[in-house]
Amino acid sequence: MLVAAFSLTQLLFSPLAGRLSDTIGRKRIIIFGMLVFAVSEWLFGAANSPVLLFASRMLGGIGAALIMPAVMAYTADVTSNEERAKGMGFINAAITTGFIIGPASGALLPNSAFASRFTPRPWQGLLLR
Repeated sequence: MLVAAFSLTQLLFSPLAGRLSDTIGRKRIIIFGMLVFAVSEWLFGAANSPVLLFASRMLGGIGAALIMPAVMAYTADVTSNEERAKGMGFINAAITTGFIIGPASGALLPNSAFASRFTPRPWQGLLLR
């Protein structure tokens, strides 16, 4: 259901986001979408109830809806007609690679020395005050 909430929200908000990117500007919409998506990820991590989990995923869908149409339109703007399919193919390849490498690196990360950098340390809270 959480995945469906994300996808449905992205589906519903993509046309509006495409129109906004045409009127406000592609770069501004991409940056705003990234900020919205970052807030949604923070909310997902901080959520302590199912309602907040669904709200965070729906907010993430809005963020993705703001990002993807603007990215595709920006690619269409900066490439020639002959190179457009290649540019959009590179974007889709990057997204697909992230879907493959992300979970794989997440599975390997807890077993590495790199993971120790992200483990909570109580004394760090004292230094940050």
